[in-house]
Amino acid sequence: MGTWGSGIYENDSTRDYIDGIIDNISNAVRDIVKWDYTLLHAGMPQSDLFMCYIDLLNAICSRHDLHTSLPDAEVVRKWKAKYMEVWEFTVGECDPAEDYRRERAVLLNESFDNLIALASKKNKSTKL
Repeated sequence: MGTWGSGIYENDSTRDYIDGIIDNISNAVRDIVKWDYTLLHAGMPQSDLFMCYIDLLNAICSRHDLHTSLPDAEVVRKWKAKYMEVWEFTVGECDPAEDYRRERAVLLNESFDNLIALASKKNKSTKL
């Protein structure tokens, strides 16, 4: 296709590059959920990294039409369900202040919900 527009991601080189980044981040999330979700324990550094991946996907995929490279919304919903299940089960072991626990839960849910919305937008645009 070469170049199809004047935008930063409207050419093969940059689109392939950013799609690769999105795929790598998505695969890292998939691997944790699929193979070793014990790493999602609220006290594990990987739990924080997992949410960093979710935040990076939100930041990247909210630009231009990059949301089209996300996994389907149902996949992201499963990520959220597994993460929140493990987090809610284990956060008490970390003895957090109640304010922290409440604020963190809101932030986690918002992060996932934003990514689900972006992935849902992808699903709608591919049906047109």
